[in-house]
Amino acid sequence: MKLFVMVVINSGSIPFKLIAKQSNQETIKAMQELESGNGIKVGGVKALFKELDVEM
Repeated sequence: MKLFVMVVINSGSIPFKLIAKQSNQETIKAMQELESGNGIKVGGVKALFKELDVEM
């Protein structure tokens, strides 16, 4: 732990490359749908489960 802290302090950055996973096409489409205001809105978890026809 000390070595990691020293490297961050000395270099001013994290000593390894941060890589984020890329979203698949279905996830990108869903995010675009929500950003455009076309997503389904519910009032809470119970309403979400009812909308999805899932029993709690």
